[in-house]
Amino acid sequence: MAVGTQGDLVIYQDELFEGAYEVIQQNIDAFNGASAGAIELLTDIHRGDWRKRSFFKNVSDLVRRRDPTSTSSVTSKAMTQDDAAEPKISRGIGPVEQTLSAWKKIGSDEDEFSYIFGQQAGPAMFQDYLDTAIMAAESALDGVSALENDDSGATITTAGLTDTKFLMGDAAGRLVAWVMHSKVVADLMKEQQALKITNVSDRTIYGGMPGTLGLPVVITDSSSLIISGTADTYITLGLVRGGVTVRESEEKTVVTEQVTGYDNIQIRLQGEHAFTLGVKGFDFTGSANPTDAALGSSANWSKVASDNKSCAGVRMLTL
Repeated sequence: MAVGTQGDLVIYQDELFEGAYEVIQQNIDAFNGASAGAIELLTDIHRGDWRKRSFFKNVSDLVRRRDPTSTSSVTSKAMTQDDAAEPKISRGIGPVEQTLSAWKKIGSDEDEFSYIFGQQAGPAMFQDYLDTAIMAAESALDGVSALENDDSGATITTAGLTDTKFLMGDAAGRLVAWVMHSKVVADLMKEQQALKITNVSDRTIYGGMPGTLGLPVVITDSSSLIISGTADTYITLGLVRGGVTVRESEEKTVVTEQVTGYDNIQIRLQGEHAFTLGVKGFDFTGSANPTDAALGSSANWSKVASDNKSCAGVRMLTL
């Protein structure tokens, strides 16, 4: 039997987005600010399934030795361009249904339903943005062995963190933040406490955070930072400014619908939105609207930056 719907749609966008904005506004500050701009959340509405950008590649050996006594010809070098594709990822919210009678019983209405829906949808969208951004950055860097420090045989150490930072060589100063699992942060704190070095051990005991080579830490228990095994391996990322970018690339749409044809009138809420994901120095070569599995495969991320120092950052593996 087909489900009938009331002819008109009752839209409570204002109430929903008021609820979502109230929560997301706080989280945007953490998303951008806590990572010192390493993980950016921006609004950039654009058409299509991709955001593509072209850039000029560095000319290798551009400066050469010149012999002032020579009249020999010199081979010219080409100025070449490359491009990087950033996929747009489509997401749905809900649907969520509740009987109108249930809201009346608690002295409420559709307006409050929309507002509460927004309160829950806001942080859920933010968490999805963050998890997907970490997944993409981790997968892209996984394909560049020179940017990986494999200490997977032991828990994290301060020396290991230093080695990881200087995988960027003289560009190590470009790193602006670490992304760590809480287990790794705890291990680093215990390692530094055991060192009993004045102001280092003190910092972890009284300040509640380990020393991290002057960089802030984004602590998140994202599943993308764990490689499951007999003994789990944990991934720590060191990112440059703009290392990974999430762009809200379509206007959010949410509708509230009164559904008839049941013993009780039902209220249904459903929404959709999209965001575009980019990792600095990499081109996504997979299909449009990629699945999480596709985003999490290093085979779908191709390094287009000529120099590793122009990439998103570095990657460290520990127990």
